[in-house]
This record gives sequence, C-alpha cells and structure tokens, in this order.
Amino acid sequence: MQKSHKKLFIITISAVLTGVVFALARRRVNPKGYSALFIGDSHTALYGNGWQDTLAKTYGFKVINLSQVGKTTGWMYNTLKNYLDKNPAPDMLFIYGGANDIYGKANATTVFNNIQRMVNLGIEKGIKAKNIFVIAGYRTARVTAGSKYAQGGFPERMDAFKEALKTQVTQATIVPIWEEGTNKDSGDGLHLNGQAQTRFAKFIGSKIF
Repeated sequence: MQKSHKKLFIITISAVLTGVVFALARRRVNPKGYSALFIGDSHTALYGNGWQDTLAKTYGFKVINLSQVGKTTGWMYNTLKNYLDKNPAPDMLFIYGGANDIYGKANATTVFNNIQRMVNLGIEKGIKAKNIFVIAGYRTARVTAGSKYAQGGFPERMDAFKEALKTQVTQATIVPIWEEGTNKDSGDGLHLNGQAQTRFAKFIGSKIF
C-alpha cells in the first residue's frame, strides 16, 4: 500500500471510530431489559396502545403504568409513594403530569413542587437520577387549536408551564416539548390519536436513549 493511500486509510478508520465513540457517548441510557414506571394522567393512560407502550416495545423494557384519567400531580405523588413503599423500585421513572392542575388553574409553583417531590422520591428509593424523565409533552397551543380547550387561556398557561419545567425541576432529565403535533393529531383537541402517539414515542426515545 502506498504511503499516501495508507495515510488516507488510517484517517478514514480514525474518523469512523471517532463517530462510533461519539454515538455511544450520546446514548444516555440503554433500557433493554429494564422496568419502567409511568405516572401520569390521561395522556399516559391509553393502556396497551399509548406512547409508553410503543417506547417499551421499541427499546425492550417492561411497563408499569400507574396513570389514571383526570388526575393531578398531588394524586400522582401519593400514588407513586404508595407504590414505592410496597414494591421494589423500577429501573426507570417517567413523570408526565400537570395538565389537570393547570386546567383547574392550580398554582404553578405547587405543581412544580409536586413533580420535584416525585423526582426526589424516586432517587430516595434507589432510582438513578439519570433514569428519571419528566415529559413536557406536546405544544398545547398547536394541538388544542380550534377546540374547546383553546379557550380561557389554558394553552398559554400550559405551554408556559412546560417551558418552565427545565428550570423549575432538577435532578431529572426534562424531555423538551414536542413541536410537531397539531390539531390534526387529536380527535378531541387534547389527547393525541394513535399515529401521533407513535410519533410522540419516537421523539421521546430520540431524546433519552
């Protein structure tokens, strides 16, 4: 092999290896074989067909879903505590809440505190901080456009809440707002339909795994 070709070969191999190392470094968590506990409201309560199920099937982990329709973050904290007091801690914790609080015009500080308490509780029970994820969700103003949920300033309050998560909640990974969802992705102006759930799951996976 000529020297020039040999040098080019070495540079190429080095670049490939650097890319592989960089790609591995970016992968925060390998969840295959893990257990994941989900706590939330109706946005995570589509059992068997929700974004959380798609995420689990894609990355090979087990779902423990405690989410229920219409619940607030106060209920979520109490439910999470009750579960963790009686059961082994899962490998991962997903928290997706706040919509019912904000819709009911609860004090945002109280909602942030409840989410932070859930994060802290997870860590106290042995879940690694890097494996705790707080989901901001979709851009509310885009998905609720033209629906009854677009009234009364709810979209603006909800999006402001979601934006503030990254500064108000610590020791957890805040998954940013999914910007691609629109009112065409929801049948009722609030909840994502099946295809959008799949896209939402893909977005979340790209941010944390």
